[in-house]
Amino acid sequence: MSPAISGEKKIKIAGHLLFFGRWRGQHNITTMASANDSSKRRRLLSSTCSDVSCLSDLPSVVLAHVAKYLGAPSRALFSAALSDKNAAVSTVSSERNSAIVGNDWSTLDFGDIEHSLAERLTDKHISSVLSCIDAVNELKTLKLTNCLNITGAGLEPLRGSTIIEQIDLSLVGKNCNPADLSPDLSPYPPISCDHVLPILDSIIEREGCSLRHLQFPFLWRRWGGINKQFKQFVQRCSEMLNNRGVVSCFKCDRNLTRENRNFDDWYIQNHTCYECGRHYCESCMVDEVVDEVRVPYINSCKFCARKLCAACQDMKKCCVCNSFFCVACITRRCNKCDGYLCCEDCFEYCNRCEKYFCRENCVDICVNVLQCESCNDSFCRECQDEKGECEISTCDGCNWEFCGKCRISRCLEGNPNEACADCVKEIAHLLLGKFQEKDAEIKELKQQVDQMQCRINFLEEQLLDQSEKVEESGRGSVS
Repeated sequence: MSPAISGEKKIKIAGHLLFFGRWRGQHNITTMASANDSSKRRRLLSSTCSDVSCLSDLPSVVLAHVAKYLGAPSRALFSAALSDKNAAVSTVSSERNSAIVGNDWSTLDFGDIEHSLAERLTDKHISSVLSCIDAVNELKTLKLTNCLNITGAGLEPLRGSTIIEQIDLSLVGKNCNPADLSPDLSPYPPISCDHVLPILDSIIEREGCSLRHLQFPFLWRRWGGINKQFKQFVQRCSEMLNNRGVVSCFKCDRNLTRENRNFDDWYIQNHTCYECGRHYCESCMVDEVVDEVRVPYINSCKFCARKLCAACQDMKKCCVCNSFFCVACITRRCNKCDGYLCCEDCFEYCNRCEKYFCRENCVDICVNVLQCESCNDSFCRECQDEKGECEISTCDGCNWEFCGKCRISRCLEGNPNEACADCVKEIAHLLLGKFQEKDAEIKELKQQVDQMQCRINFLEEQLLDQSEKVEESGRGSVS
């Protein structure tokens, strides 16, 4: 028989059962309510999305809300992507397109999207974007930054535009060198005069043309003298600029001559700022004097090949070649004289201390930077330790100028019988140092092996003691 339950225990058990019953009832009610809400939501979603088979079927409000989180070019690409690939007319209505892309399209710069995406865009993508934003009537500035996969045929929607003011065809972004796209370094983008120039002609031929600045690709400018088609277009563009009327200098308000409004020998517009589009004459000079030279108020950067005024970009002069460049483009300075350095022809670089030295003054006089003929690494005098691997010397036997590291590798990796005897003498102290380092490493490894062996012996003794104790305890239990 079960033991009797006292009255006090009965009261406690009844209270617990009552509390559990109330909680279970509330939980069931909550569960049923949430299930009803979920089923209602599912029915609502099913009724709303029953006719949605692709993104273009979503309401305009939803698409416009999504587009708010995208950059300007991405919004236009998003709108273009909603069009039917099998139809010539987009399935997205003009009202929906306006809701997605917006109305403010004075500037379109493909540098605002990821580089990897921009370089995969084709002429079809560019044409779709320009059509979506009604570029012929809205766009004032177009920059084809990083659009390395286009021929220029996608600019067709701009044909005959009278509102476009600036077109940048250089395909590089701000503070980037267009010469990096030279065919000497990599396959050049396929942008072609045959596709682009007819569209540009349709723009400059229109009455009321607003175009005031053109930036051409590097290869066009490089071979402009032998490209008759391009050269003739530049002449027509210069005539358009000269026939536009009087153009005054923004700084002094003097009228610019015809020469100042044409293109220079590198087919870059004279005295026109790339950023602000303002015109300046040659007589306008800034008050600042750099290295005893008066700096023109507007000048061309040797690195990015853009003419910029002092109001838009601060420029410095290279202490070696005296060329001007944007401070934002190049920040190298000589570690000895603190002068600015523009290109690789103007400085030497030490691969060990990672310092720059100008060639004209510091390298030839006090730094003495030498370059290894094998690895092409350069080292300054301070880093060329007499007994170090950075020491660069000329062998009297083979007449090669190598650093210590390359001389060692050539002597050890090649046939010892074919090694230059003078090279071996040159690196005898380095080889001795290498052997001493290896000998020290071997001794250290031997000590580690001895310590590990002692540890193994100690663990084996402990394991043997434990096994003996187990056997003794087993005998005791049996007896």
